[in-house]
Amino acid sequence: MDVHAAVLSVIAILGVALVVGVAAERLRIPYIVALLIVTLPLSPMQSDEHFAEAFLIVLLPTLIFEAAWNLNLAELLRTWRAVTFMAVPGVLITVGAIGGGLVLSGRLPLVPALLLGAIVAPTDPIAVIATFRRLKVPPELAVTVEGESLFNDGVAVVLYAALAVALETGSTVGPLALTGSVIAVAFGGAAIGIAVAGLAYVVVRFTVDRDLHVIGSLLVAYGAYIGAEAVHVSGIFAALCGGIAYRWFERRRNDDAIVEHVDTFWSIAAFFANTVVFMLVGARIEVGRIVQHPFIILLTLVLVIVARLVVVYGVLPFLGVPQRAWQHVIALSGIRGGISLALALSLPHALPFRDDIVDAVYGVVAITILTQGLLLAPIMRRLPLAPVQSEA
Repeated sequence: MDVHAAVLSVIAILGVALVVGVAAERLRIPYIVALLIVTLPLSPMQSDEHFAEAFLIVLLPTLIFEAAWNLNLAELLRTWRAVTFMAVPGVLITVGAIGGGLVLSGRLPLVPALLLGAIVAPTDPIAVIATFRRLKVPPELAVTVEGESLFNDGVAVVLYAALAVALETGSTVGPLALTGSVIAVAFGGAAIGIAVAGLAYVVVRFTVDRDLHVIGSLLVAYGAYIGAEAVHVSGIFAALCGGIAYRWFERRRNDDAIVEHVDTFWSIAAFFANTVVFMLVGARIEVGRIVQHPFIILLTLVLVIVARLVVVYGVLPFLGVPQRAWQHVIALSGIRGGISLALALSLPHALPFRDDIVDAVYGVVAITILTQGLLLAPIMRRLPLAPVQSEA
């Protein structure tokens, strides 16, 4: 794509986003859901490779860094048990439930079934967080949902990489080796993220120019992510830990003007990235394939829901989330989105059972965004979470 075409594409995205955003506000439909509804009927507008590259390289670092930058560390420390469980054992339960269910049904062999489980394990609460910001939600609840999404993305992507290699090469994946790989890749990415944040701060601490601090944050987001991926550790954990560390370094200056300036930049960047993501998701999902292959889609969706209910209602009451109303919200927050679609479309075309995996992901992503995204706000208004404000 040449520069002229790229600029026209951006202008078209902004134009559609503006119209859809105004209409969604009038109709009281979540903005992200409205984008998906508008773009789903379109024919696929980009190749699998272009979508995966655009999401994983261009958009994902922005989304991860912005969420990490705004993560409330004090609340995260209060909810760490629930977040940790959902991000690690919760992901494993989801992968195991989907893999086991698909194998028992005879629909997929073990490794591709587990691979599909790893792809749909990460949650994407963009529509959820947007709803949280319109309603008065307890901060501990918001951090639990967002923290789960940030950390389970990293864990699921590591599992995905190991299982994809195993399926492509025909090798076996031992539980101990897989666990060691997850730990090494996650901690390696985290170390790179913190190191890059520290190096960037060493430079920007000598200036009071707020725009240079924005550039420093951009270097952390993309430098940590790309650097980690280059040495085969987790780019997601690098951007995540880099965002948390860079915010902490900036806060040490006690210069609220600089932090607010960086806040403003990343708020706008994340909003634009989310807009592009969900327009691309809607335009990439092939609705015809969902209609033609209902069995694997419905089975995978049922297994996703069952695993979510087991984790939320079976375990969270013992990990600091005893409120039933909070459990209902966390259960509904298990929406799957762009990262699942990007991972599925990144699979080599010659990979065994790729079409089955992609079909299932198309269906799970589209159905969870449309149903849970639309139901969340009306249900939350009826739950005794806290006094709520009317949705914009």
